[in-house]
Amino acid sequence: MSMSPTTRHRRLGGIAALIFIILGACDGFSTPIDPALPAHNRSLLHGTYLPNLYFGTKSRVANGVRTGLMWFGVGEGNYNGLHNIRHTSEQDDKRGSYGWELHDGRTFGSQWMDDHENNAKLRTDFVKFHESGQTGDWGARITGSNIRPSEEAKVSVIYYVALEGEGTLRLQSKDFQQDPEVPAVFEGVTPTLGSFTLSIFDSIDNQPPYEAESDQDESADLPDINQAHFLGKRIDPAAAWEARSFAQQELADNAQSILSGMSLTSESKPPQPGFLLSLPDTEEEGANIYFFQITVKAPFELNAVLLNGPSAVERSAETAISRRKLIPSLMDKRKLAFNRKFRTVFQLPLDIRQSHLKFAQYSLSNLLGGIGYFHGDSINIREGFGVDPPQEALVRAETRELFTAVPCRPFFPRGFLWDEGFHLLLIQAWDTSLSLDILQHWVSLFDENGWVGREQILGAEARSRVPERFIPQHPMIANPPTLVLPLLSLLDRVQSQEQEFDTQQGTPGLAATDDIEYLRHRHLKDPNLARSILRDLYTPLKRNFFWFKRTQQSTWGRTNKEVYRWWGRTDNHTMASGLDDYPRSWPPSDGEAHLDLLCWMAVYAQSLKRLAMFLGEDKDATHFSDLQSVMEQSLHDLHWDPDTGLYYDFSINEGGKLIFEKRIGYVSLFPLMLGLIPHDSERLGSVLEYLRDPNHLWSDFGIRSLSISDPLFGMDENYWRGPIWINMNYMILTSLKKNYAEPKGPYSELAKETYDALRSTLINNLYREYERTGFLWEQYSGSTGQGQRSRPFTGWSSLVLLMMSELYP
Repeated sequence: MSMSPTTRHRRLGGIAALIFIILGACDGFSTPIDPALPAHNRSLLHGTYLPNLYFGTKSRVANGVRTGLMWFGVGEGNYNGLHNIRHTSEQDDKRGSYGWELHDGRTFGSQWMDDHENNAKLRTDFVKFHESGQTGDWGARITGSNIRPSEEAKVSVIYYVALEGEGTLRLQSKDFQQDPEVPAVFEGVTPTLGSFTLSIFDSIDNQPPYEAESDQDESADLPDINQAHFLGKRIDPAAAWEARSFAQQELADNAQSILSGMSLTSESKPPQPGFLLSLPDTEEEGANIYFFQITVKAPFELNAVLLNGPSAVERSAETAISRRKLIPSLMDKRKLAFNRKFRTVFQLPLDIRQSHLKFAQYSLSNLLGGIGYFHGDSINIREGFGVDPPQEALVRAETRELFTAVPCRPFFPRGFLWDEGFHLLLIQAWDTSLSLDILQHWVSLFDENGWVGREQILGAEARSRVPERFIPQHPMIANPPTLVLPLLSLLDRVQSQEQEFDTQQGTPGLAATDDIEYLRHRHLKDPNLARSILRDLYTPLKRNFFWFKRTQQSTWGRTNKEVYRWWGRTDNHTMASGLDDYPRSWPPSDGEAHLDLLCWMAVYAQSLKRLAMFLGEDKDATHFSDLQSVMEQSLHDLHWDPDTGLYYDFSINEGGKLIFEKRIGYVSLFPLMLGLIPHDSERLGSVLEYLRDPNHLWSDFGIRSLSISDPLFGMDENYWRGPIWINMNYMILTSLKKNYAEPKGPYSELAKETYDALRSTLINNLYREYERTGFLWEQYSGSTGQGQRSRPFTGWSSLVLLMMSELYP
C-alpha cells in the first residue's frame, strides 16, 4: 500500500525524523533524486494548516505542534464573553466577515476578522523566515482596532501552543509578567520536529481596558490586568484541538475562586470581567499545552515567533527578538512579490479597478489559506451493508494523513474528493508543485481495490464538525473523478514544456533550489521529474478507474454497452454524484443509467489513454482508447432523446423499455461540459438552445442547476434543484471556449456569444455579492442571484478568478 508523501517520518524518531523531514522522502513513489525536495518540504513544514480556526498554525507532520488564537469581549458588565470565546471559524452574522486578503500558500498570509459584537477588527499576519536556513521558522503578528471609532473595543486575547503527540513543553521563565518587552518563551521537543521554541511578545504600548478596581473590598485579590497571564496544563495530546474548552473551564474556575475570596453582598459591585476572566498563572507538571493571555483595549498588538531546528533553543532569545522586528518589513516584501506574481500569472487588465483586483486576490488567497493538514482515523461501513447500516457495521479504518484544500472553513473544513479536482485547477496555475503535493496525498488514499472515500473525515477534530449520519464512508460509494481535470492540465503543460526544453540545462544546481519561484514550478522545469511523478500517479489512478467499472456499472443487460449508475442512491438523493438532491428516476433501481457518470467515465478513459501514451504504455493506451470509444457511443446511442433533442438519464421499465428521465438541468449538460459532443454536431446546437433559454436554465446570474419550468424547481431541500453552482458554470465556460467557440464549426459563433454573455454574468454577480456581503458563497439563487448557504465558500467558487483571467486549463 502506498503511503502519502509525509507519512514515513512517523516511523522515525529524534534526529532521524528531523533529517527525514528536511530531506524528504515518499514511500510508494519512485521519484528520482530531486535536489529541491528538501527546500520544498521545508517551505511547507509549518503553515496555517488549521482552516477550521480563525487563526492557527500546524506542523505538516503527525503529532507535531499547533498554535492558535482565541479572544472574547470584556466590555463593562459583559460577563457573557466567557460563553462567546472566538476560536473556530463560524458562520455568524454578529461576528461579521473574515478572510485572507493575501496568501501565497507557502511563505505568508494576511487576514482580517471583523467581530461586530465586540467592535473589534483583528488582523493576523503570518510569515516564514526562509532566509534563516532553518527547517521552518515563522512569525505571526496579531493586531486589533476599533470597527466603530466612537466605541472602544475591549477584549481578552489568548494565544496558545500545544503538542499533538509525544514530547516535552515548558515555560522558560515568568519574567514576561514583569516586563512586556520580555517574551514568554515556550521550549519544546517532539520526535517528529526535534527542538523548537515559541516566543510570544506582549507590547509595551498595549493598554488595559479600564482602570484598576479601586472601590473593591480590601479582601479582593484581583489579578493585575496590566500584565500578561498564563496557564500550563497536562492533557491528552489527542485532545489538543479542544483548547477552547480547556481555557474556558480554567477561566470559569479561576473566576469562581476570585469571587469566593471576596466579601460580596447584594449591594456589592462585582469586578469587571477583565479581572474575573483571567488565567490563574499556574502550570501542571508535564504540561503539554500553554495559554498566554493579555486583556486590552484597541489598538493592541501581539507577536509570536517560532524557531524550529537543532539549534532552536540556543538561538531562541536574541533570534526571536530580531525575527519579531523583521515581521512588518518581511510582510511588505512578500506582499510586493505576491502582487507581481499575481499580475504575471493571471494577466488581468492593467487598468482593472482596485476593488475588482482585491476581489480576485481574495478568491485565490482564501483557497490557499484554506489548505489544511489532517491526520487521524476514519469510520467506514463494512462491505455487505447498505448506506444506512447498524452500529455493528461500522469499523475504524487505519490512521491516514491528507494535505488538501477545503471547500469552506466554518462548514466543510475537511477534504472532499470531487471538490479537490476543481481546487487544484486554480492552485496549479499558481503553484504547480503545491498542487502536485496535494494530488499525491489524495492518490495515496486509494485502497488496494481503488476506492477512496468521498469525504475525508480524519480524526476526532474533523468528526466534531460533521453530523453523525454523514461520518461513515461506504466502500461502494463513488464520487466524480475530478482529479483527472488537473491531471490533464498538468499533462498539457508538461508536454508543452518538453517541446521547448533543453535537457543539457534542465537540472538546476543546488544553489537554485531555495528559490521560491523555482520550487513552485520545478516539475515543469525538469521533465524527468515530472514524467516520474506522472508514472507514479498512473498506477493508482488506473486502479481507481477499474474500481469504477467493477462497482458502478448498471445491471442493465446490454453487455456490449458501457452503462453506469451511481451506487447507493436513495429515493431523493444521489450523494455519490455530488449532485445530492438533483432529481433522478423513481423508484431507484440497479438497472437505471446515469448520464453524468458515463460522461465522467469517458473523460477518465480519455485521460488515462493520454497519460499511457505519454508514458509509452502503448497496450494500455489502445485499451483505454477502445473503452473511450464504446463509452462515447453509448452516450450518443442510449442517452440522447431525439424527440426533445437533449441527453438524459434513463431507466428500464418492467417491459424492458428504455424510459428517459426528462429533466432539463446540469445532468443534461454534462456531454457539453466535458466536450463529448462533436463541435459540428446538430446535437450541440440543440443543447445550446436549452442552455440559453431563460425559461429553462439561463438566468441573469448564471446557469441554473434545474430548469425553472421543472415541477421540482426550488422544492424540498433545494440544493441542486435550481441554485447556481460555480464549478458547473466553470466547466460550461471551459468547454464553450475550448471545444466549441475556438474550433471553427457551424456553432462556433453561437458558442462564443454564449460564452461571452455567461462569463460576464457570472463575474458581475459574484463580485456584486462579494461587495454586499464580504464573502464568496457556496451557491447563488437561481432567481435573485444572492449568495446562499455556506460562506465563506472559497473552494470551487474561487474559480471565478480563472473566469476573470480566462484561464481554462
